[in-house]
Amino acid sequence: MIDLHERLSEFSYGFGATREAEAALRSVGVTATPFLPSLIHEKVLGFDVAFDRPGAVLMLQFKLGQQMKRYRSVPPGKPGPPVSSPFWRFHLDTTEDQFRLLVDAEQRGAEAYYVAPRFSDWQEYEDAYQAGAVLDRSLMVRPSDIERELTARSQPAGRHRVVYDLTSRYICSEPIPLEEVRTDGMVAKVFQDLRVKPRSLGDLVSVLSEVRTADRARRSASTSSRQAIQARARSAEDAAAAMFAVEAWSVGAQAIFVTDPEVGAPLEQSGGAPAA
Repeated sequence: MIDLHERLSEFSYGFGATREAEAALRSVGVTATPFLPSLIHEKVLGFDVAFDRPGAVLMLQFKLGQQMKRYRSVPPGKPGPPVSSPFWRFHLDTTEDQFRLLVDAEQRGAEAYYVAPRFSDWQEYEDAYQAGAVLDRSLMVRPSDIERELTARSQPAGRHRVVYDLTSRYICSEPIPLEEVRTDGMVAKVFQDLRVKPRSLGDLVSVLSEVRTADRARRSASTSSRQAIQARARSAEDAAAAMFAVEAWSVGAQAIFVTDPEVGAPLEQSGGAPAA
């Protein structure tokens, strides 16, 4: 029995999905270290990762899809997506901080995914958790793929719905098919980042530390928080990783730092502290 919550929540679902993502990455011989918010409260802030090794950053944005009995078009009269029961939906807004941060992080080298369960209640989650099948029973789509499909169909930026069943997925109100990524595809993409064009994790988090939500970038409190992180960090790389992970956490995204211990020599890093 999993001692988390009686009712399925994004926290409990995210716990199981993160645990499986770690296991899937480690199964191919790489090291996966998820960010934990409790790290920020430690006196000396440091990550147990090798910043001079080839690295990748995985971001998982969890969404609990609402199970639907029937599809209601908005505006009325538009054709609905060809989905079968059971099916689910979740909302996203391509102009808001969460979506923009994920796309920005992708453009700077992170691997980012929306992750949503193909189940709705606690018992189904517990069954999937015990079977190690939370990710296999989930939808994974890349924010950049959503943006690309909307742009290709001349759809306006703003609020949209992702509607999906056990085998298909669409971005609506116009039902546009989306490409789905399975667990092995996600692992393969991270592994490719590590081996094909390797860059040190330190260099990658330095670039990603500049990713900020528009709202937090406007607030002086955010700058003060970043300066406090720099002051307590064990190194410039630890500070950069923490600043990025905290920014991701502020919109509900889980950051996982991945390194490749199999590559022979550490990579040279460009150096330089991230800006506050």
